[in-house]
Amino acid sequence: MKRSKSKGDVAKADRAEVNNKAKELRKYVHGALNSRAKGAQSHAYNNFAKELQSLRRKLESGPDAAAEFSLIALIQALTTCVSSLREGVHDAVLTTILSISLWSCSKAVR
Repeated sequence: MKRSKSKGDVAKADRAEVNNKAKELRKYVHGALNSRAKGAQSHAYNNFAKELQSLRRKLESGPDAAAEFSLIALIQALTTCVSSLREGVHDAVLTTILSISLWSCSKAVR
């Protein structure tokens, strides 16, 4: 007879899934930054920069929980790859991040 999962088992599984998704996002961001740094015209980097810009604009126009969650996830992934950032190479990402208005965004984004 199979034992049903306890709340603790479910919570552990949920945390593991969140951790796996965070690792995958970090891997994507790191790859995008590195491909751009190597001088390649990177679709991954361009998509990453466009997504950051789009999320920033959505949040500037009004509260949006999904956009806020996505922006936080991207910024967290970016912070784990900060040593890969190069000012002259990753200007689109840096410009977008630095143009986020700290006064109008939520505390979670700050």
